Amino acid sequence: MILSAAPLWACAAQPGAYPLASYDNVRQRRAITETLEDISEYFGVTFHEVCVSQTLFQGQADVLRGELTLGLRFLSFYAGRVDGTASLVVLLAHESAHLFQQVSGWFDGHVGASPTLRCIELHADFLAGGYARRYYEARNGPVTEGALTQFFSDTHGPSIFYGFGNLNNRTTALRGGPSERFEAFAHGFDMDPAIPAQDRDKGWSQINAGLNCA
Repeated sequence: MILSAAPLWACAAQPGAYPLASYDNVRQRRAITETLEDISEYFGVTFHEVCVSQTLFQGQADVLRGELTLGLRFLSFYAGRVDGTASLVVLLAHESAHLFQQVSGWFDGHVGASPTLRCIELHADFLAGGYARRYYEARNGPVTEGALTQFFSDTHGPSIFYGFGNLNNRTTALRGGPSERFEAFAHGFDMDPAIPAQDRDKGWSQINAGLNCA
């Protein structure tokens, strides 16, 4: 996530980046486009521009410019993996959640608070879990026991959180470690899917103290 006050810019202005429309993996490009359309409906926010970066690994959202940049290395790494679809959905939902935080005014009460960045990231994971349930149920029906494991489609669990979470002590304190970020995501996944994103802060308030974000 980036908070920026810079003017709007096109993908071409970012070194090593180009518009998603120029990405040559047609299957992934279609999956990204369709998933972002569904996420936009869920969160009520839309990125004005989606870019692919040859230098970025995962993804980042510039929430003031309304731009999403996806790392080519991330897309390439997960393209052929059995859990690639889930990892892509999680990344897109997480970055879209940051845009939702900005547009909905959630940032207003949290930026400048302590601990700031870590709780912003955990809240985005929580919101992403809510969308992931919507995505899962649209394809598999109502959630039953083991649904979260099935969503990630591999016996090794949600490995993407070991990229989202930071493993050294300094950055874990700033952004959250893999286990607590997955915990936040799982709480979002477990919430009643009938609760829209705009009304999920009640669920967040029930878990944030345990994550030291009260």
